[in-house]
Amino acid sequence: MIHRRGDQPRAWSSARGRDNPGVPSRGLARSEFEAAYEYCVGPIYRYAQRRLGPSMAEEIAAQTFAEAWRTRDRYQSDRGTPAAWLYGIAANIIRRDRREEARQLRAFAASGTDPAWVVEDADRVIERLRAGDEWPKVADALAGMKPTDRDIITLYCWEGLTYREVADALDLPIGTVRSRLSRARTRLAAAVGRSQAGPEE
Repeated sequence: MIHRRGDQPRAWSSARGRDNPGVPSRGLARSEFEAAYEYCVGPIYRYAQRRLGPSMAEEIAAQTFAEAWRTRDRYQSDRGTPAAWLYGIAANIIRRDRREEARQLRAFAASGTDPAWVVEDADRVIERLRAGDEWPKVADALAGMKPTDRDIITLYCWEGLTYREVADALDLPIGTVRSRLSRARTRLAAAVGRSQAGPEE
């Protein structure tokens, strides 16, 4: 059975959201922000590392939480969990370096040597796509994707976010996430000459 990652902090929510189910809250109190930081700083760092490499991961994680702190009063619980909100901020920051990410992907595709990503996480994506040892082909296909499509497939496959959480993180309709993810997965599977695995939630 092929499974995507499901060990990330997607179940974390603000205390007020739990105490008042169905009642939207706005902003994060300092204690809530600190809880989000403690729970999410590791996963956000690893996400940045997988996307742009260890040399940029620390800076991206720091920028993510600096931006989150600056805009914490704008957080709305009815638009997703704090974890999804933080992933969205990180994805937006990473997107500013989309050319560097594409360059690294193409270098990997050409050389077979991964300049940025952690091997064990690359293996998870390979396993999901049943791509065997053809990861450089997957990297080349990822390099040719639109930045938003890369955001969607990495948040869903690597970080274990649900369709709804990806939609919340990227501020997209859930139907758009589903359709773009399906197309992206088909494209990646085609890159290695294999059939796409069935949808998972």
